[in-house]
This record gives sequence, structure tokens and C-alpha cells, in this order.
Amino acid sequence: GLVERHHFEGGSSVFELKSADHHDHIVCNGCGRVEEFFDQLIENQQEAIAKKFGFTITDHSMYLCGLCPDCQKRT
Repeated sequence: GLVERHHFEGGSSVFELKSADHHDHIVCNGCGRVEEFFDQLIENQQEAIAKKFGFTITDHSMYLCGLCPDCQKRT
């Protein structure tokens, strides 16, 4: 398919077009806001961990959870 669905903690879901550009997500536990990011250092570390255990990564999904700046102000 052309669309990919991501399910996050707290019931948030995001639909996005499938893309060759890899990215990860950071999700607000308060309002459900989702931001995309890419970090080469994180990608390199994942590859190093896979290599340590003899794995070849074929796919992965990573998301971070926390509170966005707006929700931090409300607490």
C-alpha cells in the first residue's frame, strides 16, 4: 500500500505516505502530537548493536514518548 499507519501509546495513530526516507517519531503523551526526526548517530548505534549480535537489520521502528512544550506548561 501507499499509506502506513503507526500506533502509539495512549491510543494515538498517525497515517503517513510510505517513503524511502527513514525517520523515527517522538510522541506527546498529553495531547498526542507527533513529530518526525532522523538522527544518524542513533541509526549508527542501532547498526552497531545489530552487528554485535550478528543481525542484519531489515526494518525497525522507534518512537520516543514524553510531553511536548505546550503540555509541560499545563502541568
